[in-house]
Amino acid sequence: MFSFWKKKLNKSHAVKVLGPLVDRLNAELKEPFVIGGGCVRDLMTGKKPKDYDVFVGYEFGLPKTKLPSYVPADAIHYGELGDEVRQLDKFNGKAVELVTLKPGIGNDSKSVCDRMDIAICRVAVDHNKNLYISPEAQSDFDNKTLTVLRLNSTQSYRVRYRLDRLKKKFPGFIEVWANGLEPPKRPVHLKDH
Repeated sequence: MFSFWKKKLNKSHAVKVLGPLVDRLNAELKEPFVIGGGCVRDLMTGKKPKDYDVFVGYEFGLPKTKLPSYVPADAIHYGELGDEVRQLDKFNGKAVELVTLKPGIGNDSKSVCDRMDIAICRVAVDHNKNLYISPEAQSDFDNKTLTVLRLNSTQSYRVRYRLDRLKKKFPGFIEVWANGLEPPKRPVHLKDH
């Protein structure tokens, strides 16, 4: 199938734009990390990211003294999968969020991307500036789909909200629910954080 997005994906642009952030995080964190999800997807498709999610391993997040000094202790909240999230500062005017993964989750690109619920978001740039596009994400780009791959009852309405946002960003892309998953039946009234 001919893909409009194969021609339009600008993979090198994502790595180029994220390069200064990767360099800064390498100097500050001194620990492997992955920048993943929507910010990488948006940069590859010529859109502006709403924020930058940086994933680090559980062991890194334990000693709070390892965090950059400008991270306030009260800036901690918890993501939908129970990961600890701290807002660092800003990059290109948008928030940089440090996500400490739960124990047992690898902080390599594939492990981080495998946890993302919508296939088109399963893209990442690691601490060595390597771009990773999962086969599921590539399939979504190629087929102009937005495929929900993972869902649990506590996040179903949030996934619906994300899909609605993605449909606006990618008009003409078709919503697909994989593996027998079903969309939530009620409308969503969530504000994204």
